[in-house]
Amino acid sequence: MLERPSPDSSAAPPDDASGSATSPKTLVSAAYQRLRRDIIEGRLAPGAKLRVEHLKDEYGVGAGTLREALALLVSDALVVARGQRGFHVKPISIEDFHDITRTRILLECEALRQSIEFGDDVWEGRVVAAFHRLDRIEQRLASSPPGDFDEWE
Repeated sequence: MLERPSPDSSAAPPDDASGSATSPKTLVSAAYQRLRRDIIEGRLAPGAKLRVEHLKDEYGVGAGTLREALALLVSDALVVARGQRGFHVKPISIEDFHDITRTRILLECEALRQSIEFGDDVWEGRVVAAFHRLDRIEQRLASSPPGDFDEWE
């Protein structure tokens, strides 16, 4: 799935080769990132009602900030706004899951084909290094609680 740019356009680019980003610059972008992660990781279930009055305390932001973050998630198609009924995590069906999976397979296979075709020795070295890091992270995940998922991602 394609990712949209960060809601904070002034956010600094990734600070290292692993692609991890620096901390968010605004309360809206911090709330957006936490909500997005909680939805993607299943802590906020598909179809769940997102009650601003409850979430603002959990995420440590005001109602306006939270609504702004939720509006960004609506534009990401992770949240739906239902008129006078508030925000909900977008429901997902098995058909949606299969559609997303097929699309990712098509895109990622084509990206890999092009990377191999146009990659040079420096690219190949980075691929080997990335594989090594991923292998080490997976070993740690297998032997510890799933708290290092962000590092794997």
